Amino acid sequence: MGFRARVVGADGRGPVTVLTFEALSPFEFDAGQYIGFVHPDGDIPMSIASGPGRLPFFELHYRPVAGAPDAERMDALLAGAGLGRGAGGARTDGRGPTVAGDVLECTGPLGAVTARAVPTLLLAAGTGAAQATGFLEWLRERRAPPPTVLWWSVSSPADLYQDAYFADLSASGWFDYRAFVDRPSGENTLLPALRGAPLADEVVLSGPAGFVDAAARVLMARGVARGRLRSDMLPVA
Repeated sequence: MGFRARVVGADGRGPVTVLTFEALSPFEFDAGQYIGFVHPDGDIPMSIASGPGRLPFFELHYRPVAGAPDAERMDALLAGAGLGRGAGGARTDGRGPTVAGDVLECTGPLGAVTARAVPTLLLAAGTGAAQATGFLEWLRERRAPPPTVLWWSVSSPADLYQDAYFADLSASGWFDYRAFVDRPSGENTLLPALRGAPLADEVVLSGPAGFVDAAARVLMARGVARGRLRSDMLPVA
């Protein structure tokens, strides 16, 4: 389904920009889903990093990656919406973080992995934290959120752009959070620790395909049934 949206805010957090959009035509989604931005060279998928309760506004986490086709296409769209490279050029008009610019055409919602009120282990890498954030925003609105754990893998301390949000939420009692920073050699520190991770009814994996595949292999080697693993990056079980 297609809809239109415009950027109304851009919050730079280290290498990532949190973009706030306003849907200008009817749009509904479930927490955990993603959308695609329409571009002549191919749609650009991005996870929704907020819960449905904020509609018509929703958030995305954007990190430009030099040489990546999706990032180059997204940069072009954001430039047309009044934002420069990496969404660093947001303008305000005195009424808040609004940006005058083109309306972006979108498709969605997309993705079969959505939040459910069951004990869940969230495993995220990089901007895979966006999908985890969407889950958590939905869960925190429940009367009695189930026990939820997030393990977040990043390449360097500078990449912990969402750390304060997760750390604050961990004081709620139902949510536990750990960040894992790669070693200077580039060795991932989450995957080895995953062999002793606390398991839950469901495990949701988000982030680059390589991370999702590696984490799924570790968990299945522990005897976790494939049906308990949920990710839009994995083949349907």
